[in-house]
Amino acid sequence: MLINGEPGLSVSALDRGLAYGDGAFETVRYTGHHLVLWPDHRQRLMATCDALKISLDVDALEAELLRVLANRNEDGVLKVVITRGVGGRGYKPEPGLQATRIVYFQALQNPRALDYRNGIKVIICQHRLSSGGYLAGMKHLNRLEQVMASMELVDGYDEGLSLDANESVIEGTRSNIFIARDGRLMTPALDASGVAGVMRDYLIRCFLEQGLAVASVKLSLREVMEADEVFMCNSVFGVWPVIGISTPDRVRQWAVGELANQAFQYQERAFNP
Repeated sequence: MLINGEPGLSVSALDRGLAYGDGAFETVRYTGHHLVLWPDHRQRLMATCDALKISLDVDALEAELLRVLANRNEDGVLKVVITRGVGGRGYKPEPGLQATRIVYFQALQNPRALDYRNGIKVIICQHRLSSGGYLAGMKHLNRLEQVMASMELVDGYDEGLSLDANESVIEGTRSNIFIARDGRLMTPALDASGVAGVMRDYLIRCFLEQGLAVASVKLSLREVMEADEVFMCNSVFGVWPVIGISTPDRVRQWAVGELANQAFQYQERAFNP
């Protein structure tokens, strides 16, 4: 672990990332001696820091990534956390703060356990996502809603589906969702809440290159349950076909579909360029 380029395991108790969740982060899969979709993660991190008005030294960050990954032969996950830094009491930050950069690597103990090629089972989370407005789509450090939703997961289910206060489907607790219906491929619009996932955006580009546009739309739970095919995705684990969704009054099951298998091919291209 490097903190502002120096080995360490702790940050100041006065860091605004700790006090207010004032910052951004990226979680990047490392496999085959490369960071999967790193240019996309880098662009999202820069865009989020810019929107939050946090000054990020990208050159220093990338030098630190190389140091952390030096001589790494195992699959793992690289975590990058950027906070506004240390300074000031209260919400309003002092001007000119030096951002805190945290970079660390964690090996995957059992990568095969993360292979959901045969499909996952999903429940509906009761915790409702709020509408973030300006913060919608960003990978900022305020992730309490995902924490609360994840606490609802029980044995036998791999992921939870999160809705907003208007009962629109937004995302999984740690993934984005796609559905296919009558030849159309759709994913929830994230203009009010949710996280615009790197794998989500990558798959949208890949499908478009093959002539299938993905519509970003408002989706109801009923539309998801009536879909011909459902799959979810995450930049660390990849593509997860959904083979079952349980609601309080209904269970729907699917086989692994054609578009999920196509998404797997795109995933393999990203994981093994």
